[in-house]
Amino acid sequence: MGDADLASPYFGAYAGRHAATRFRNVTKLRSEEYGRFVAELVAVRQQAGISQYELARRLGEDQPWVSKYEHSRRKLDVIEFLRVMDALGADPAEFVRRLKWR
Repeated sequence: MGDADLASPYFGAYAGRHAATRFRNVTKLRSEEYGRFVAELVAVRQQAGISQYELARRLGEDQPWVSKYEHSRRKLDVIEFLRVMDALGADPAEFVRRLKWR
């Protein structure tokens, strides 16, 4: 995919050379550590018996927002992580402790 392919309305402000850089950086979301983080988030949600739709509703987001981070298509920042933990009724400190020692 060349720069010309990326210079389209779909990529908006990331047209051209910047789009190519942004597109390539998506693979960085798939590190082993981030994969463990996401797998644990999904496990916590499933153990709570909460669907992606219900979690999204609690967060005031749409279901694809949840799906994107659960499939490592976007990263959660710290504030979003804390919001997700709150919506799931989970302790973020305990989550991090479990993740750290796995």
